[in-house]
Amino acid sequence: KIGAAICWENRMPLLRTAMYAKGVEIYCAPTADARDVWQASITHIALEGGCFVLSANQFCRRKDYPPAPEYVFSGMEDDLNPDSVVCSGGSVIISPSGTVL
Repeated sequence: KIGAAICWENRMPLLRTAMYAKGVEIYCAPTADARDVWQASITHIALEGGCFVLSANQFCRRKDYPPAPEYVFSGMEDDLNPDSVVCSGGSVIISPSGTVL
């Protein structure tokens, strides 16, 4: 059985509890959160639910997006570099025992 929650929905305990009660075996958690704390969160979900967790995250650079109008983006010059990383990826699969596969 497969269940899914996106981004912040994964922080909703009652949603997770409902999926666990239905016997979810593979929990899909796509996100745009590339912080280290995200992997800690989904490891907790794998342990809590006794299920595999698949978390897909994107890797993209500034050049992958259309240029922002100058009046919208007033960041530092480095942020405007076409090769600057916007989202650093971090896709991972966690086993029910909390091991990164």
